[in-house]
Amino acid sequence: MKKKILIALMALLLPSFIVVNLLADNKKARTDSPLDVNNEIVIDSPLFTQKETGQKYDQPNELKVVDNFEKVLENNNFGLYLKYEQDNCYIGSIALENKQTGYFWRSDIVGDKIIDEEVNYAFEVRYYDAAKGTSNSYAYPDTSNFSYKVTDDSVKFKVNITKAKIQFEYVITLTETGFDLYVPVESIKEEDNLLVDICFFPNLGHVYQNSIPGYAFIPSGNGGLVRFDKTPAISKTYTRRYYGADAHLDKSEVDVLSVPVYGITHGVNQNAFLTRIKSGASIASLNYIPSSDISNSPTGYHRVYNTFSYRETYNIEISGEPIPMMSDFYATDIEVGYSFLSNSEANYIGMAKEYQRQLESEGVISLNSNSGSGNVHIDVLGGETEKGIVLDKFVKMTTTKQILTINDDLTKKYDNKFIYTLRGFYKNGYSKQSYGNIKFDSRLGSLNDLKGLDYYMYYNPVESYNSKVAYPNNVVVNAYKEKHSITVEEGTKYKFYTEVDSVIGGVNSALNKYVNSLAIDSLGYRLYGDENSKYTRVEVEQMYSQLLDDTMPLFKPNEYFLGNTSHYLNMPLYHDRLRFITDSVPFLQIVLRGYVDYYSTYLNFSTNSDIDLLKCIEYGSNLAYLISYEESYKVANTLSSHLYATYYESNRESMFEQINSANRAFNSIKNQKIVDREVIENGIVKVTYGNDVEIYVNYTDTSYTVPGYDGRHIVLPMNFEVVE
Repeated sequence: MKKKILIALMALLLPSFIVVNLLADNKKARTDSPLDVNNEIVIDSPLFTQKETGQKYDQPNELKVVDNFEKVLENNNFGLYLKYEQDNCYIGSIALENKQTGYFWRSDIVGDKIIDEEVNYAFEVRYYDAAKGTSNSYAYPDTSNFSYKVTDDSVKFKVNITKAKIQFEYVITLTETGFDLYVPVESIKEEDNLLVDICFFPNLGHVYQNSIPGYAFIPSGNGGLVRFDKTPAISKTYTRRYYGADAHLDKSEVDVLSVPVYGITHGVNQNAFLTRIKSGASIASLNYIPSSDISNSPTGYHRVYNTFSYRETYNIEISGEPIPMMSDFYATDIEVGYSFLSNSEANYIGMAKEYQRQLESEGVISLNSNSGSGNVHIDVLGGETEKGIVLDKFVKMTTTKQILTINDDLTKKYDNKFIYTLRGFYKNGYSKQSYGNIKFDSRLGSLNDLKGLDYYMYYNPVESYNSKVAYPNNVVVNAYKEKHSITVEEGTKYKFYTEVDSVIGGVNSALNKYVNSLAIDSLGYRLYGDENSKYTRVEVEQMYSQLLDDTMPLFKPNEYFLGNTSHYLNMPLYHDRLRFITDSVPFLQIVLRGYVDYYSTYLNFSTNSDIDLLKCIEYGSNLAYLISYEESYKVANTLSSHLYATYYESNRESMFEQINSANRAFNSIKNQKIVDREVIENGIVKVTYGNDVEIYVNYTDTSYTVPGYDGRHIVLPMNFEVVE
């Protein structure tokens, strides 16, 4: 009681002192959480995967009637049908028959619920109408200027939209797994008006309310599902750019869709498809329209599709008046693959396996016998700068000698391979990071001390920080002719992006200086155009794709960097906590397990480390920590004040416990792929690996007995069990 009174008095007398020190108090690693693991609401929440109901879907015969379609292509697996009826607005609509299941996927909406027949066209074009001066003009195919030619395995369409005065071609090719859609950029012709964007087959896979049991897969975070419901938790369309927002035009910073895929399931373990953009992802957006969105016709339908923006519209203010502007043309081909899945593969696991197969066949990823071996990522905070009245103060958080002390402490106990990234070991520490700041700060020791350790210099060539909007050199300029900045904390911390040429020059310099010992942050997931250099986002993606010759640790890389990734750092354990997503699923982990070593977000910064540890074990994810040798309060007055839980000594005990647990699980599944995952009941999950080892994870507050083993395998509450 006396202690509580004393703290209260101090809070009244010295509020600033108390706030700083409570923030910095890190004697015990933070484990507080709004989640109560004993509460069933937690495991029923969208942060977990829900048990499948087993409900089957029998497709009505009316959806299998294709008498008014022409069969244009066929192989052993599929038949492709084309519809061409001007009066009913079905020009270019398709139906794909899956011969294995007898299911028909249709791009047209059938039945009396359809209101606006225009939605059944093959595509929708938005264009800039020069006469009206507006970009919100829409056009569809016109039979008088729409023709097609069938070859052995493809259909080539020629389109001349007379209303829009725009021409282009597209090709549909039937494949062994479905079909590919291809739009060659050189086929696009404009007269007077300008093409803004285009979407193809926006109704393929549509579901009216909850009439079909199933879900949409969205690549948010590590993966999320949106189950089809009458009343989804969102009433407006969700739209996100693949590879994140383009800072050239977008002043916000939203979640990054790092892989250009989405999927639809009609009846779990019955029928599904995965869509992947093979070319043009940098100009594409994912759209999910919920059945509750009354602003999009037709209403009442769940729909998922891609929009490709060849140009973007925006406003600039001149004398307080908004003036509409349009970006330059983004010159890129569009290629989209549609892969259709049957029976036991018709689910998000099958989607992940199909994506994995594609990446492997393209040589992007390859099986790695050293992956999934229980490595641990230790991100070490080296130095920081505290702003002074006259002189700034350099704060030492971890020296190279202290890294050796930490490493000795860890390796005496474990045989794991510890991967170190040295954050803030360049001149003046972490908040002074920039594309050009690559010199090791000798006040923190010498890199020679670390010989024999698997260490990498942390390097972020894209982002820099300041305590005020005082722009550093070489900040990217956006289309509004403004230097780009993002407010992290109003009046306290601002973030800036670097112009593209400086990013590329900085990366090349850093690669030369730290050969085979560089871990790069932000480059992998920050993609934007550059007004000064007149680079479009498409051109920057191409330049970045050719930037790295070898593999190295990368933080959260987009797809075009996966082939350069030796260690995938900070892989999410959840989707981006969007309220309309109903389930969290380990899509990325299923894709990469056995191919690329991946590591979790920092467990010592977890809001519930017990749950997140179990997630790591369930997902086969190596553990990761962000630590310092010195106590965290020392950075309380710096731009790294958010790093409140780095102190190694306070994390040491929990780290040992977590590494022990992970080793117990991972020793049996080294370099193994995830081949199946089943939610037995909400909160109890079974994951099967390529060597037939099963790992059961129990997030509930009651024990679970694994059937078939005479009670020899009991999974305790908030625990796991390995069954070999």
